Amino acid sequence: MDTGAHAPAYSLSPLCGSLDYNRFAMSAIYLALPIALLLALVGVAGFIWSVRSGQLDDLETPALRILGEEDERRSTADSKNPVDDD
Repeated sequence: MDTGAHAPAYSLSPLCGSLDYNRFAMSAIYLALPIALLLALVGVAGFIWSVRSGQLDDLETPALRILGEEDERRSTADSKNPVDDD
């Protein structure tokens, strides 16, 4: 015979008491949202600073410079120590 009353699928632990989880979730949003906005503001400010200070002016030359530096070192080393073919 079904009485119509069902036990809840979950039970709160005695330590939690009767927590209102919706209220807790809203208070977490009130804490997380300003922190997220602050981090976004710091990121945008850092990006603006890097653009204004020239950090992003030339992205290709440093990558290509390493290829030329080794050739320059070889040519200066060869001129200092010429190989005698005798």
